[in-house]
Amino acid sequence: MNNTVEIVEGVKPEISICGACDLAAAILGQPPDALRLKFGIPLKGYYCRKCGKRLHHKPKGGYCRKCYPPMEVIPVSCSQCGDITYKPKYLIIHNTKEGQQYFFCNRKCFGKWAGINYGFKSHPKNIRGGERCKWDWDMVWQKHLETGYGALRLSRMLNIPIGTISKILWRLRQVKACKKEREND
Repeated sequence: MNNTVEIVEGVKPEISICGACDLAAAILGQPPDALRLKFGIPLKGYYCRKCGKRLHHKPKGGYCRKCYPPMEVIPVSCSQCGDITYKPKYLIIHNTKEGQQYFFCNRKCFGKWAGINYGFKSHPKNIRGGERCKWDWDMVWQKHLETGYGALRLSRMLNIPIGTISKILWRLRQVKACKKEREND
């Protein structure tokens, strides 16, 4: 066995024999990288474009963390609270091309803004703590009585999700049934 090791050490293997280097490392009980360095074979893996540092993962953009070019940021004001926050330039360019004009400092501000503009607060009758419903239940019930349509046809006609229509009709039927029972007692 010592004879083969001497022969391997005496001959400088080519780069194409990297698999043989791994095999020799397994036989000799040495790390493969140590044998590669000993024979002048480049190490496997990824390398930074700028400094040449060996990386154990595929580098983002080809750079290590220290050499990665800094991101260009632009100060913008939060659409909810008005604080100044910094957003990447590419994100601002992309979002404005898509038609988005609102930027937020965090998810909490976004949630507040979405609640005011798209949630229950955007429906005037719910601002003062009224019944928390997005759709006009009385109008849905009235259309149901006028047309005799079920949930599927009403959802298509009123452009309201079918699950919401089903829930509204089921709940209003229960309320009407309870009122009739009270009147009979």
